[in-house]
Amino acid sequence: MAVETEQLHAATAFTASGATPDEARPPRSLRRVLQLIDVIGFAAGWTIAWVPRATRGSISWSTMYVELAVIVVSSIVFASAHGLYRTRINTMRVVAYSRLMSASAVAAAVAFAVTARFDGTAGIKRPVLGAVLAFAFTAVGRYSFDFWLIRARSARRYLRRIVLVADEHEGRRFHDFLESNPEIGYDVTAIVGPTSDPDLGIPWLGSTTAARVAVSSTGSSGAIVLCNGLPTQQVNEVTRELNAAGVHVHLSSGLFGVNYRRLRAVPLGHEPFLYLEPATLSAWQLMVKRVVDVTFAVLALVLTTPVLIVSAIAIKLHDRGPILFTQTRVGRNGKPIRVHKLRTMSVDAEARLEEVMHLNERSGPLFKTESDPRVTRVGAFLRATSIDEIPQLFDVLRGDMSLVGPRPALPEEVAEFDDALLGRLRVRPGVTGLWQVEAREKPSFDAYRRLDLFYVENWTLTLDLAIVIDTLPAVADRALRSVAGSLRRRRQDAPVLTAVPAIATADIAVEGDPADTAT
Repeated sequence: MAVETEQLHAATAFTASGATPDEARPPRSLRRVLQLIDVIGFAAGWTIAWVPRATRGSISWSTMYVELAVIVVSSIVFASAHGLYRTRINTMRVVAYSRLMSASAVAAAVAFAVTARFDGTAGIKRPVLGAVLAFAFTAVGRYSFDFWLIRARSARRYLRRIVLVADEHEGRRFHDFLESNPEIGYDVTAIVGPTSDPDLGIPWLGSTTAARVAVSSTGSSGAIVLCNGLPTQQVNEVTRELNAAGVHVHLSSGLFGVNYRRLRAVPLGHEPFLYLEPATLSAWQLMVKRVVDVTFAVLALVLTTPVLIVSAIAIKLHDRGPILFTQTRVGRNGKPIRVHKLRTMSVDAEARLEEVMHLNERSGPLFKTESDPRVTRVGAFLRATSIDEIPQLFDVLRGDMSLVGPRPALPEEVAEFDDALLGRLRVRPGVTGLWQVEAREKPSFDAYRRLDLFYVENWTLTLDLAIVIDTLPAVADRALRSVAGSLRRRRQDAPVLTAVPAIATADIAVEGDPADTAT
């Protein structure tokens, strides 16, 4: 016990030294900010849809205000009922969007009932328009909020302090998971358990009996107990002790990549057990997904044909090379497929792969770099805006791909997948997917693996729609950052001109800057 007391004093000193600053404690105001964003988004969407009714004299302005108040308040109530102000929901943006769609749909039903009650006009068109606009405004607001909060948490602000109760292996694994997913918002202040990894840089406070004191001494608001690797008796004792002290406790199920909605608490002889609902894709579900794929692909191709034509001309004029890039990838059930994109690299790009392997920014079998010298200037723009992916809509129509799904992997990448990850081949690869919108910028292969398997095992039509919607701001964000980075590089590369003789300036103008000359 004396050793554990010394360790607790060390942890207190560690905390006071600034390793977990005071601003890391998450303020309650974050939830109020999110609620305010939703109020503004709902109010803006429903107002735009409702004002024409008052301007045309269909209802009085006072009646319109009453109806709007009822609809907006109902929307917030439904959003709250769907868990949209809970941390565990908001850390999964796509799940939050799918729930926001459900809340908006219920609000449309309320709007329909309100119009029938106040003025006897129960048309469906305007409530649907209001729900769509309200969702759009609120989704944009929430995306901006998430964008800001993720960066703030990456800078170790607005984090919730927690103590980890785990053995060495699980403690390391979960700590790495939190480090690669800062949007979750947890800051591990200490670890208690049989052993711990000293390389984590987090104080180990001894056995699980020190958990309650560890929480209070480090100023933590709760504890996460990773049951795997810990004896059942220790899990029971530490959980009961923390609960008795009023500490918030999270227990791991030991399952990863499984939607929590598939878990049901069921008693066996008065003891708590979890029942896991089977993940099945029925023929009916697959048929609906295929119909949606074809419908959206045709519509998207009609809308993007002018962009596709202009891009093709730009590629051809740039280096006279081929417009399309075709590559063999692995499709559903391991079937080889041909995937098409607008060419964004030099003609000899594949032959030059070895010379750029050292630039790889990904872990695992994937290759990705933001500074690939093989990318052409036209290609850089097409990649930043995802215009190069448009030809894959033809692959969707052919049935080789889907609008949403895991990205099609190369045969050499699939050769390195383990048996679990090969499960991603049960569905068609997608033009966009969960990993693309939530973790594309993360170098961790674990994020790629976890999100792809999560999608395969937990697919719903609502999840697909939420991913499609989330793709739009993700593409816009990537395009803006690409443009900003390009401008920043040009400023850095630009020659600094000071007061020089006119002839010297003329010489500079004749020789030019290499980047400008290439332009």
